[in-house]
Amino acid sequence: MRNAFVDTFMKLCKKDPSVFLLTADLGFMAFEPVRDTFPDNFLNVGVAEANMIGVAAGLTKCGRKVFLYSMIPFVTMRCLEQIRVCFAIPKENVVIIGIGSGYSYGSQGSSHHAIEDIGVMSALPNMRILSPSDPWEAKKCFEQALDHPGPTYVRLGKNGEPLLHKPDDSFQLDAWSLLRKGKDVAIIATGSIAKNGLEAAELLSKHGISARVISAHILKPINPSMVCSMLKGCRYIFTVEQHNPWGGLGAIVSQILTRSGIPYKKFHTFSTFDGFHNIAGDLEYLEQKDGLDAKTIARKILSACASKRGGRRC
Repeated sequence: MRNAFVDTFMKLCKKDPSVFLLTADLGFMAFEPVRDTFPDNFLNVGVAEANMIGVAAGLTKCGRKVFLYSMIPFVTMRCLEQIRVCFAIPKENVVIIGIGSGYSYGSQGSSHHAIEDIGVMSALPNMRILSPSDPWEAKKCFEQALDHPGPTYVRLGKNGEPLLHKPDDSFQLDAWSLLRKGKDVAIIATGSIAKNGLEAAELLSKHGISARVISAHILKPINPSMVCSMLKGCRYIFTVEQHNPWGGLGAIVSQILTRSGIPYKKFHTFSTFDGFHNIAGDLEYLEQKDGLDAKTIARKILSACASKRGGRRC
């Protein structure tokens, strides 16, 4: 997804010289084309994330359209007060890009894990939250990221994520994307872990369960009518996210289900556990520890859909 951002930013620079990219000592082996081609549109502020927020606020006052880029824990929680005062309150039109969602930087330990950021950032008034599932969706989000009267937070994985969309798929920024058709259960995933949701749906199909897979690439603001429409007909609803169970996708969907009165038999959230791992490991290892791998997701959905007689049906 990082490369998707670089490609999109380069295209934006060619069209609009007012766009500007700030990074806090990140983006090596990626941002060099931006630096070399558009030196007046790029600045590395060094390891100074909070100061980067102030620099961005000043640039917006000078007519610049600013993108900020850093690891999620450093550009969100470390800078929360600055973001609140400099961006959210005055509704500054900036795009905050956080890299490394969930356990993307798993081997770096808990300080680099990003499992609270949706809850933290969505609590800020005027903040829009985007969480694309693959590079294709990320490009679509970036192309429209500045079309918002206020700040936008874009949550990305790391790099090398597989394409989940087809080039001719339709896309609406304010509506979730359908990755797979299905009629029995709905699997709503946000971010790069949508890949696991699709793999789980394939496993479920071997047991006669048709799973609809949805990419929740926008988390705030969200249209409850859109959600109800996409869930129509599915009475077993599951959310999948690399995020704490509090304040993430599961919490958002549960609120909508409760307020909208959608009839459903089962609702379950697949999320990280409510704690910090005292071990380091790669993304796949930590996903398995939290039960976020495709096999575990499929097994638990099968259990939820099992009849009293032991059959597999929804």
